[in-house]
Amino acid sequence: MKKIKLIYTLFLCILMGMITGCTNNYTTIKEKIDKANFVRVELSSSRDPLDMDLATKRLYGGICVGVDGDTIYDYPDTYQDKLLGFNYTKKVYALYPFIADQTTVGEVKKANYVIVKNVKNNSNQRKLIEFLHDYGFKGYRVKIFYNHDCLPVKVQLIDRDTNKWKTITKYSYPRITEKEYEKNWKKYVKEVKAGYYLD
Repeated sequence: MKKIKLIYTLFLCILMGMITGCTNNYTTIKEKIDKANFVRVELSSSRDPLDMDLATKRLYGGICVGVDGDTIYDYPDTYQDKLLGFNYTKKVYALYPFIADQTTVGEVKKANYVIVKNVKNNSNQRKLIEFLHDYGFKGYRVKIFYNHDCLPVKVQLIDRDTNKWKTITKYSYPRITEKEYEKNWKKYVKEVKAGYYLD
């Protein structure tokens, strides 16, 4: 009797694992990023990373300002600017339209954690890549590398001069609490207001 219970329990565990695995394959990368919430963006154009909290729409670092929604904390002023607020920074610096589309976990795994996509037919992605054409890139292809949690870790575009893939952004996902993030954000904003990051 114990043997039958053990076999039955093992069968149920395997079945549940298969069902969970299949369900996870349909999760979108956008859902994975939003669940991770804290995203650290390493820009090729900056020595300091940009730390983002997607839930509260706050960010600091990288571009030498603190942002809370549409409020920009700069030296010496604090001001409102919808055009340069959180959503703009998320789009242009974190390349959110490229990394957070409807690509699924299953597609990432099937592609061995590297996906090359043509973004010409997606209007949001096309506008972003055309904007980046002014910064030395060409074409409409984007190469995205993922970790084994299916979160993006690197984005490459084609360099206009070399005609080769060039890394524009890298990502990591700090495991911190909301309280820790807020403490770091406040400290950074205080330093910005004091003029610490002036060139």
